[in-house]
Amino acid sequence: MSHPYRIMPLGTRHKLWSDFLEQRPTKSDLLRIIHKVRFFREVAWQKLLELEPDNNELRGIIQNIKYLRERAAKKLLSQNPTNHDLLCVMVYVESLCEEAWQMQLEQDATYQDFFCIARGVESLRERAEEKMKTAPRKETKQRLLNKILGLGG
Repeated sequence: MSHPYRIMPLGTRHKLWSDFLEQRPTKSDLLRIIHKVRFFREVAWQKLLELEPDNNELRGIIQNIKYLRERAAKKLLSQNPTNHDLLCVMVYVESLCEEAWQMQLEQDATYQDFFCIARGVESLRERAEEKMKTAPRKETKQRLLNKILGLGG
C-alpha cells in the first residue's frame, strides 16, 4: 500500500508540514517522522536540532537512520557523551570512530567498556584488548547484590 504523502502534490505536502509546525511538535513527534517518513526527514531533523535532542534520542537516530547517522554522531560527540554513547559512535560511524576512541580514553573507561569495543569495533580490537589488560573491572549489579546478601561473589 502506498503512503498518502507519496501521492500528494508537493504544495500539499508543504502545507501539511506548515500546519504541523503550527501545532508545536514535540521531540517525540519529530523522531517518529524522522524514523518513518523519508520525505520530511531532513526538515524534521532540523526542527529536532532546535529542540536539542538528548543523547538517547541521538543514539536512536545513529542506530536506525543511515541518512542522518554521521550528523547525529557529530552532535552526540559535542554534548558530553557517556561511554555507551561513544561505543555507539564507534560501532556505527566509521568516519568518527577514532575521535570517539580518543574521547573514550579520556573518560573513566572500564574493562567492560573496552570489552564491548573489542567485540564490536574490528578496527579497534587490538587496541581495546590491550587496554583491557589494565582497565578497572566494574562490579556487576548481581555480583554486588550477592556480596551484600553474603552469597559470595
